[in-house]
Amino acid sequence: ITVDDSSVIETHSPAEPADGETCGFCEMKVYGKGDAMGAYTGQAITADGNSVFFDDSGCLLNIQRSEDTDYAAMYVRDAETLEWIEKGDAIVVKSDIQTPMKYGFSFHKDEQSAASYIKEHSGEHAALSSWEDIDTIAEERYQKKMQHSESEGH
Repeated sequence: ITVDDSSVIETHSPAEPADGETCGFCEMKVYGKGDAMGAYTGQAITADGNSVFFDDSGCLLNIQRSEDTDYAAMYVRDAETLEWIEKGDAIVVKSDIQTPMKYGFSFHKDEQSAASYIKEHSGEHAALSSWEDIDTIAEERYQKKMQHSESEGH
């Protein structure tokens, strides 16, 4: 069996969220590229090519805790250009910026743009970070949410 590589790439290409799109994890509003908060939108693409959008990076990670779905690809936006970059290629910066779910992480296509961002946002305690740092915070929030749901009988 041969696979046409162009169809595989096309299937896993990132899309833009539709108006009224909600987060695949927390069900809050997802912001498009034209909104300032759209810089923090993430997306995961299923094996069949469907995009699932997330309002913030922690939700992108927590969806994997809450459901048994393998995603073919995950993307975040470059903070400067707002273009999609693959999760694994993104340089992570933590700062005091306001993101939709208050995680405070931005993503950058390369180390040079991350360094420039850190310099520009030095008053906001900007520093290089990692997906592990995001995951630690996301897991803490997930566990609190699950404990809260259990205490309410859900």
